[in-house]
Amino acid sequence: MNETVTENNERLLTAREVRDRLRLPLSTVYYLAKEGKLRGFRVGRSWRFHVSEINRIMQVDRYRHQAVPRRDEETTQ
Repeated sequence: MNETVTENNERLLTAREVRDRLRLPLSTVYYLAKEGKLRGFRVGRSWRFHVSEINRIMQVDRYRHQAVPRRDEETTQ
């Protein structure tokens, strides 16, 4: 596989690679990118995403899952 990198040697991911990392349908990756909720840029008809941005999203998501108690763990008052 050819790796795409920026001028400062940051790796760029394709939409399919983002799909695999975030475990989302490809159509959702495209939708989020078009809505500006997933930062990326177009190269012709293709999308590219900075690996650092995808890693940041994964960290935020991991934190969110740890911070929010599951329904069965919540106490009712």
